[in-house]
Amino acid sequence: MYAVKKEKKAESRMDRQLRASFRRCAGIYSLLFIVVLGMICSYFAVRNLSLVLGGDPVAQHLRALIYYGRWLRELPGYLLREHRLPAFSYSIGLGSDILTTLHFYVIGDPLNLLAAFVPTAYMAYLYSILIILRMYLAGLSFVFLCFTAGRTDTKAVNAGAVMYVFSAYTIFAGWRHPFFLNPMICLPLVIAGAEKVRREGSHTLLCLSVALSVISNFYFFYMIVLFTICFALVQGISCFGKDLRKWLSYLLHLLLASATGVMIGAVMLLPVIMAFLNNPRSASGYIFDPLYTGGYYLKFFGSMFSFWAPGDFCYMGFPGVALIAFVLLFCVRGRKTGRYRALFILCIAALLLPAAGYVLNGFSYVTTRWVWVFTLTASYCVVLMWDEMLRIRRPQVIACVAAIALAAVLSLHPVCAGSRINLWIELGMALLWMIAAAFVNRNATGNREKTLRQLSSAGLALVCAGVCVNCLFGLVTEWGGMGHGYRSYDRVAGDNAEQFDTEAALIRQIEGADVFYRYSGKGLSGNASVQDGAPSTQFYWSLANGYVSDFFEEMGLCYSYGNAFAAFDDRTILNEIAGVKDFYTLEEEHVPFGYELLSSEANPEADRYPIYRNGYTLPLGIAFGNIMLQEEYNKLDPAAKQEVLLTHAVISEKTQQDVLQSAQEKGLAVYSVQDLSLARTVQDFEVKAVKGKAVIEGMRVTALEDKAKIRFTFDGTPGSETYLYLGGMEYQADHVPERLPISVKAYCGKEKVMTRKLSWFTPREEWYVGRNSFMFPSGYREEAVTSFTLTLPKAGVYTFADMQVFTQPLGEDYAAKARTLQVETLENVNLHTSAGTTTWAGAGLDGEITVTGPSLLCLQLAFSPGWTAKVDGKKVPVYRTDTMFMGILLEKGPHVIEMVYETPGFKAGLLLTVAGLCILLIVRRNEKAKRKKQHRNGSAGGHRA
Repeated sequence: MYAVKKEKKAESRMDRQLRASFRRCAGIYSLLFIVVLGMICSYFAVRNLSLVLGGDPVAQHLRALIYYGRWLRELPGYLLREHRLPAFSYSIGLGSDILTTLHFYVIGDPLNLLAAFVPTAYMAYLYSILIILRMYLAGLSFVFLCFTAGRTDTKAVNAGAVMYVFSAYTIFAGWRHPFFLNPMICLPLVIAGAEKVRREGSHTLLCLSVALSVISNFYFFYMIVLFTICFALVQGISCFGKDLRKWLSYLLHLLLASATGVMIGAVMLLPVIMAFLNNPRSASGYIFDPLYTGGYYLKFFGSMFSFWAPGDFCYMGFPGVALIAFVLLFCVRGRKTGRYRALFILCIAALLLPAAGYVLNGFSYVTTRWVWVFTLTASYCVVLMWDEMLRIRRPQVIACVAAIALAAVLSLHPVCAGSRINLWIELGMALLWMIAAAFVNRNATGNREKTLRQLSSAGLALVCAGVCVNCLFGLVTEWGGMGHGYRSYDRVAGDNAEQFDTEAALIRQIEGADVFYRYSGKGLSGNASVQDGAPSTQFYWSLANGYVSDFFEEMGLCYSYGNAFAAFDDRTILNEIAGVKDFYTLEEEHVPFGYELLSSEANPEADRYPIYRNGYTLPLGIAFGNIMLQEEYNKLDPAAKQEVLLTHAVISEKTQQDVLQSAQEKGLAVYSVQDLSLARTVQDFEVKAVKGKAVIEGMRVTALEDKAKIRFTFDGTPGSETYLYLGGMEYQADHVPERLPISVKAYCGKEKVMTRKLSWFTPREEWYVGRNSFMFPSGYREEAVTSFTLTLPKAGVYTFADMQVFTQPLGEDYAAKARTLQVETLENVNLHTSAGTTTWAGAGLDGEITVTGPSLLCLQLAFSPGWTAKVDGKKVPVYRTDTMFMGILLEKGPHVIEMVYETPGFKAGLLLTVAGLCILLIVRRNEKAKRKKQHRNGSAGGHRA
C-alpha cells in the first residue's frame, strides 16, 4: 500500500511538472509571437493598413462576417417571435440557405461568434484581430501537440511553433482567406488526440477535436481525415509492427472516437454534405496533366525556404535553419525518425504530383491548398531534430553544406529570379548556424551543456529572424511583396468608409425593407447585397445552388463559373421573370427594355449611381394558367425558352407524369412545342472571315492567328434584342490554355453598339463546370442590329454544334404579356423577417392570392427541397419550376399560402449531434472510472505502445 501511494505521488508530481513546463513554454511562445508579429506588422502599422485584402476577402469573407454579425443580433428576437430558425436569406443570390452558403466562410467557427458584439462599421477591426487570434491559437495547438508527444524542450518546441505559425502559407493564404487558418488549429489537436488514444487509451480529446474540425469547415475536415489516416498508419507500423491484435485495437479506438466526433459535428456536416451534392462545382469534366511544369520543379526546393511559391497555393516559406533539420532527418537512423521521415517523404511526393492535389481537394481540381499539412510535418521535424542540430557532426555538416549549395545553384535559374535574394538570405542563416554549431561541437570546453543551451537560444533567434525575412519579402511592396493589395482602415472601417459606399446601399436607402424587391445591373459590387441588405440577382459564394447553375446554362448566359453570377446579361425577359425592380449601370446601352432612369428627387445619388426602374415590375409570386413539361421545353433554343417563360410555367420535376396528372386533374392547360406561337425569330445569316485570318468550313472555324475575326451579317429586326448563339463550342490546339477570352461586338450598320466579353473556361481550368454554349446579346435596340463580329483569341480549331442568330422583338407585345403577369399575383406577402431587416433572413413566407382558373403559382426564389407548403391549411407539394424557381398548383378561387423553410438535413444532423454528445459523456464517465480503478489497483496501465 505504501508503495502504491508513493507511486501515485510520483505520478502526480510528474504531471504537475509537465503542466508547469507547458505553461512556461506557452508563455515564451506568446512573447515570441508578439515580437515576431510586431516586426512583420510594423509595415502595416506605418501605412495604416488592415489585414483586409482586396478582391475575394472583401467580397466574400468580410461581407460574410458582417452578415453573420447582423444575423446573430437578430436571432434571439426572431426565435422568441417566430419559434423557428431564420435559415433562408432572400438577399443571398436568388434566395439561399444561410447555413450552407456561409458555413465555408463564417458559420461554425466559434471565434466568429464575436461578430455579434461588433458594429457593422467596425467589423474590419474584428476581421483583422481574428486572423491574428487564429494564428496564435494555431501555434498554441502546435505546442500542445509537442507536449502530448513527449517533446518538452522549450526552445525546440517554440522554434517549431514560430515556423508553423509564420509560414508563407499563413501569410499568403491565411491572411487572404481567414478560415484557411482553422485547419492549422484543428490538425495538431486531432493528431494529439490520436496520440492520446495510442498512449493512454483516452478518447475525449480526439472526439472533441474531430467535432471542432467538422463544425469549423467541412472542406478542410476532408483533408484532416486523409492526413490523420496516413499518420495513424505510419504510427501503427512503427509502434505495433506485425502485432495484429494491437493494430486492430488501435484502429478500432481511433474509428470509434472519430465517429463520435463526426456525430457531434453532424448538425453542420449533414446539411453541408447535402448542399455539396447539389453544388455545380462538384461535377465537372476537369482535365489536368500528370506532372507540373518544369518551372514548378525548378522552383520547388528553393520555395521551401523563401516566401514565393513554385505554383498554385504551394506556399511554404520555412526559415533557412529548417534545411538543416530536414537533412538530418535523413541522416539520423532510428524508429522515431523513420516514421516522420515517411510522413515527410509522403508530403513531398504529394506536392510534386498533380494527382495528389486532385484527390486531396475532393476530386474537384488540382490545388495544393493542403500545404499546411506539410508545414505541420516540417515544423515538427525541426522539433524532433533540434538536439541533433545542436550536436551536429562532420559528415552531417558536409551533407547540409551540399544541400545549401544545391539550393543556391538552383536559384540561379531565371525562373527563380523573383525569390533569389530572399532565398540567399535564408541560406546564409542556415550556413551561419552550421558554422556556429560546428565550432561549438569542435571547440567547446568547460560546461559544454551551457554552451549548447546558448547555441539553442541563438538557433531560436535565427528561426524568428528567418520567418520575419520571409514574411517581409512577401509583404513589402518595394521588395516585390503583395502589401499594396491590403486596404487601409479608412477604406474598410468607420461610418464613412468606402466599403459601404455601394449601389446596394443606395438602393436599400431608396427601397427600404418593407416590401420585397430585387435589383440587378452591370458592374455590381461583389456581394454588396449581403452587406447592405438589398436583395439582388448576384451570387459569389463557393457552395452554389445547382438548379440556378442549370438555368444559367440552358439560357446560354455568359458566365463560365458555376458558383458566381451577377445578372442576366441585361436580357429583358429574364430580368422580368426574376422580379427585378431596379437596374444599376453606368453604361446606358446595357439598360433593358422598359426601364426608366430615376430622377434626382427619387435618387439622391443619381450622378454617381444611376438607377433605372422597371415599368413592369412583378411581385414575388405569379400565377400561370399554362404549363409545359421539361421534356418539351428542352426541345427549344435558348431564345425561345426565355420567351416561353413569360407565358408558361415549366415543370422541371423528374416525376413529370405525376405532376402532369395533378395539373390535368386541376384543369391546367399543358402545352407542347407545337402549340406555341413565338415572337422570337431565327435570322438567316452569312458568316465570313475578316481579312482572311480564319478558314470557315461549316461549323468548323480554323483561326490562322491569334485574335482572328469572323463576321455574321443578317437583316435584323428593329425594336428587338438580338443574340448570337454559339452552341457546343470546342477548341483544339497543340496547347490548350485554361481560359479563352471570347469577344463579340454587335453593329447596327457600321456603328458598334455593344461589346460582350466572356472568359470561356476550357476543361483545363480548375473552375470548369462543362459550360460550352453561350448566347451573346446585343441589348435592346430601336434600330436593327445587322452584324456580329466574333474575335477568336487563340490560333487553333474551333468547332460548334450550333450557330444561330435570334431576334427577340419587344415593345407592346412584351408589355402586354408583362401586364398580364401582374394581374394574378401573391398579395399581403409576409416574409417573416425582422422589422427593418438587413439580413432578409426568415423561416418561411405566407400570402394571399385569388386566381380565376386553375393555376401554378411560381415563386421567384431559388428552389430548395427545404421548402414545404400549405394551401388553405392543407399540405401540398412544392415543384421545381422554370428550372430554378418554385411552384405550387392551385385550384380556382381565393387561397391562403403558407410556406416554411428548414435547412435540409439540419434536424437529422441535430439529432446525431445530441446522440454524439451522449456517447461522449458515457465514454468520458467510463474513462474516469477506469482511471480510478487503475489507481486503486496501483497500476499505471492504459493503452500504451
